[in-house]
Amino acid sequence: MTEYICALCQETHTCNRSNEDVWKEVNEIMPESIYDEMALVCDDCYIDFMDWFKSLTTEQKEKMKKESFND
Repeated sequence: MTEYICALCQETHTCNRSNEDVWKEVNEIMPESIYDEMALVCDDCYIDFMDWFKSLTTEQKEKMKKESFND
């Protein structure tokens, strides 16, 4: 078990999964992700984020991706 602080809610949580398992899941959902640029978030914040992300139009997602890779 590993403790971490969620990047969104700032609460301390415990993770029962290995980093490899977590990274595999992230890579399946967002294959363009870069490990060093990822933030740790708890399940509740992840669900809220994904609900918001799924509500975006394709154009909004593309704009976000373009802006994030230009930083």
